[in-house]
Amino acid sequence: MFFLPGVDEIGHDVLPARTNKSIHVKARPRRRTTYKTNINYQVIALQDKPESICDTSTLCCVTVHGVYPTLTVQDIRATGSAETYSKVQLWNLFSLESFNSVLDSDPQPVEAMSSAATRYSDRRRKPVSTRAVVGFAFGSAGCGSRSTVFYLSLLNSGSVPAEWTFLFPNDLQLELEYWAETGEYSSEELQQMQTIGHHLFSVEPSSGTLAAGHSQTVILRYKHSIVGINRLPVLFKITRGREVLLNFSGVTVKADQPFVQFSSNNFMFAPVPVGLATPPIQDYAFYNGGSVNATYEIDLTPLDELHKENYGCEIFTCLNPTGTIAPGKTALIHWVFEPLEAKTYIIDIPIRILGCETSLVTFTGIGYDDRVMGKTLYLGQHIVDIPTRQIASVGSQLSSLSEERLHLGLVPLRTKKTRVIFLSNNHSEHTISYRWILEDSPEQNVVEIHPQYGIIKPRGDVVLKISFFSSGSPSLHDIDLMCEITDETLMDVYNTKLQEWSALQEEQRHTFTITEKDIAEETMKKSARKDEAMKRLSKSEGDLKKFAALPPIGSGKARNRARSGNENAKSSQVPVAPKPFSLHLSVTAQTLEAGDVQIDRDMLAITSALMRKHTVRNNSETETSVTTSSRDELRVVTEALSVVLRGLLDDENFHADIQSLAEEPIPYFRQYQTVDNAPRTSSVGFFDEMDLDVMHPNLKNIPIVTICPNTPTVESLSSPNDVFEQIFPEQDVNLVTNEIRSSSEFATLAEEVLENTICNLMWEANLGEVNLTTRPRVIALPPSRGKTNL
Repeated sequence: MFFLPGVDEIGHDVLPARTNKSIHVKARPRRRTTYKTNINYQVIALQDKPESICDTSTLCCVTVHGVYPTLTVQDIRATGSAETYSKVQLWNLFSLESFNSVLDSDPQPVEAMSSAATRYSDRRRKPVSTRAVVGFAFGSAGCGSRSTVFYLSLLNSGSVPAEWTFLFPNDLQLELEYWAETGEYSSEELQQMQTIGHHLFSVEPSSGTLAAGHSQTVILRYKHSIVGINRLPVLFKITRGREVLLNFSGVTVKADQPFVQFSSNNFMFAPVPVGLATPPIQDYAFYNGGSVNATYEIDLTPLDELHKENYGCEIFTCLNPTGTIAPGKTALIHWVFEPLEAKTYIIDIPIRILGCETSLVTFTGIGYDDRVMGKTLYLGQHIVDIPTRQIASVGSQLSSLSEERLHLGLVPLRTKKTRVIFLSNNHSEHTISYRWILEDSPEQNVVEIHPQYGIIKPRGDVVLKISFFSSGSPSLHDIDLMCEITDETLMDVYNTKLQEWSALQEEQRHTFTITEKDIAEETMKKSARKDEAMKRLSKSEGDLKKFAALPPIGSGKARNRARSGNENAKSSQVPVAPKPFSLHLSVTAQTLEAGDVQIDRDMLAITSALMRKHTVRNNSETETSVTTSSRDELRVVTEALSVVLRGLLDDENFHADIQSLAEEPIPYFRQYQTVDNAPRTSSVGFFDEMDLDVMHPNLKNIPIVTICPNTPTVESLSSPNDVFEQIFPEQDVNLVTNEIRSSSEFATLAEEVLENTICNLMWEANLGEVNLTTRPRVIALPPSRGKTNL
């Protein structure tokens, strides 16, 4: 294991007097572990006593750490046809969690011995000396779509340089003579040759060397030019390290055919305790990679059989078994897993896609006893370890988010959580605009982004406030929000070219040009033809020339026609608008009842008031139960409302009243009414009367205030306390003030003011107007001087 060069086999060496010598130690570790040993020495001969031997002494202690070159994929991005994939979907498509675990493990002895230069073979099916196999799925898109481009960020997580390479089958093939080729090619080999010949898959760069702690972005492309499922085995080799077989696969579908891509054929629900009153709603997602809508239908027959086996109790419940998926969108199938016993439930569910084959997906759920495992199981234990910030660099990326994944953790129902992130413009010259796509999406009922759209100047930033509202039933949320980024500078150039092109087309449609040059050329040609005809008639056969020059290959008219055609083609080219860039923001949270999580009750009351204005978002279940009616009743109501609305649209008086309402000033005088004109009203007008008895019963003791003609106005009083003394002559002012301050409405108002204040401070700090880390300025006042007695 350890070697001392320069020392003989017995370990003897000679050290002359008054000299020193360096000892070189070589270590050859066999495993990735820590080795430790002591180097001892012993003086066996002295000048005055040659036969004397001294005791053994320790020279030094040598510690060696055995390591292998290791790499880690720390981030992934996608553009082209795969820009609609979320970060979680990309992580699952490339199985990066399994890939990183394989790269972190110890290589086999055969893998560590060979290098990329010794992996050639003369066989058609290349031999593989590793058992590590990982699938890289490049997604699906229609034929002729933009190429799918993925950006992988490789990091050298070890302490030694790592040399890596992607080896395609043709890189490992030895070229043989024609006579040495034997046998016929199989269909798999022909398909592989077709994939390599059309360069469907490409990696750039295909090899490199990374120093310890350094990273590099690798670009992987897949072209959608051949319809079908294209596969290619690629060997990823780290010199003296791991060797992984990567199965590249990409799907190209026809233009009028849907294709549903399942994230996995095996889905495991989050563990749920037995006897939970409100089990959470969990989602299973699949993606439509085609160019047309896809209709799915889930066969629930296996669920009925499982329910019969469990005494008629519903273990798995599917909330939306049918639906339609738009092209490039992801469908979420909502499931409720409610275990009856502390065991594992496994069921196979067929999913039918209209126009495609039926797929079989295995769902697994684990029920546990909360008395043993605890009352709740935190969602963070089921979240894949995905970086929260962007690491992989994309060359054409104009903007970036300060955080791409927000983990909110446990959120009680009827509460609100807010996070603040930054959206930055990375370009130094171009102005960009952003727009969050939330319209007509399920995410609009749960997440709110402010501002939802805007413009960012070069090298500028904008503060985004992300608000999550927990309402409805307990659920496990993994929401993907998409932001569309547009280069406004290029858009202005495009609009200018489009106006010029439209004006040119309009001009060519109604005008044409005749020049004098065309008339002169036509006249000269006619006269030349006439002179040639006269010469032929006047000349005899003897006068004919022996040789005559050949006419030009292309006449001047043809050349002019071709030139004018090219000019027209150039002028008829329609300007192409710049394509927007997409950013993804993931929000994960677990909503549950307030009794299932430890939370401050006062804070729960405050945040519940915040949710009142958002309760309309997810009240579809209660609305359907209240407004149930027959089909005939629905038709009558619809026709009646249509007649009323149509009449209002044609009524000019109604239009005039609407316009006058917008110009009418706010009626502040209605807040104070006299005894003769109106009934008595409460002074605490901003309280919601419906919630007074529920939230704060003590507010019923606040007296009713009436304004008399001789009541003093606010301007005539010196302070707010005087106002309370005049309005509440018999009540304690402090009691009323405390009641108001303890109300949820006042707390809501204070929280919103404080929230906006913090957002403004962060925005000013981002612009450099405020430095939050500097020491507060202290102003020293002069000492007070006592009065001197004169």
